[in-house]
Amino acid sequence: MVEEGDRVKAGQVLAIFDTDAMEQQVLQAEADVAEAEATLANASADAARVLPLIDIDAISKQEADRYRTAKLQAQAALQASKARLSTQRLSVDNATVVAPVSGVISEKMAEVGMVAGGEPLFTIIKGGILEWRADIDPKLVGEVSVGTPVRVSLPDGDTVMGKVSRIAPTADNNRQITIYASLAANAKVRAGMYQTGEFLLGSASTQTVPNSAIVSNDGYDYVMLVTNVTTQDGQTMGRIKQQRVTLGERLGENVAVLEPCLVTVKLSNKAAAF
Repeated sequence: MVEEGDRVKAGQVLAIFDTDAMEQQVLQAEADVAEAEATLANASADAARVLPLIDIDAISKQEADRYRTAKLQAQAALQASKARLSTQRLSVDNATVVAPVSGVISEKMAEVGMVAGGEPLFTIIKGGILEWRADIDPKLVGEVSVGTPVRVSLPDGDTVMGKVSRIAPTADNNRQITIYASLAANAKVRAGMYQTGEFLLGSASTQTVPNSAIVSNDGYDYVMLVTNVTTQDGQTMGRIKQQRVTLGERLGENVAVLEPCLVTVKLSNKAAAF
């Protein structure tokens, strides 16, 4: 009912097994219960009719015990039949495979017509949140803590931000400590990717401009600068100049400007240029 990449909610139907054989087994189990009920009814009637005769020594104690045992065996047989019926009905109910949690289908092993075994049918990324896993030297663990921001590189020079969610309590076989960081939603992030990243342990001042402020022409990037700003009759005036810039990494909807240093100027209470 779903494909890889689909978002699902807890309880949503993912697949349905063929239940024809299961339903026949339910019918057989229901028949067994009815037969066991009839047997118990007959054993109970026999016991009710015969057991009072022991008071007048019309039957032996051994024969009375035989009727009591027959009734108990019929009761046990009925309970066993009901248990088998419950099991068969549960199998029919389990023929509808539902998502145990909300998330994103990352793998789909189930195919129409296949015979299911002990292997998983689907793999779900719980909550649709992917983790970036990094192995670092134990000497550096003291600099990283839960909540430390991370920046992970993506194809085409993009990045995705995240933060450390947990730190492994023990080292792996290579004597490295595994750090897990939850990543922000990004269409370019896929489970199983090998991507480099960095922990943002400090702060740095970086000049950025909105992506929409960049004008690309002839293979170069430009922004429009306001220069020669003057005020006359209460109005601020200036000249627009096209300034070539060198861009750095993209940070969400903004991009870092490496050079030259720019100054934001406002005209008439509106940002005129960057």
